[in-house]
Amino acid sequence: MSAYLKRNGVALRQGAPVPTAAELAQGLDLTWQLIADCLARWSPPDMQQTFPDELDGKQVYLSRAWVVGHVMEHDMHHGGELSFTLGMHGVPADFPG
Repeated sequence: MSAYLKRNGVALRQGAPVPTAAELAQGLDLTWQLIADCLARWSPPDMQQTFPDELDGKQVYLSRAWVVGHVMEHDMHHGGELSFTLGMHGVPADFPG
């Protein structure tokens, strides 16, 4: 986890070099490996555990299951944007498998 956070801290710094496609892919692999590792060890009751957050000035409680689902939804949304943008520029979406 610390290697993941260190890498993202550097990448997000203003003026940081733009990562290559291979570096971006590696970052996505690391992110999803972290999530896969967590899902492998979390039980159904673990997924129901809630954590406090704030929404519109009110305290709400979000479950791990909700957070993981929201991250997946967010990833799919932006993946769709990337796919659409690449397609507009004639770049094929050749995915392995």
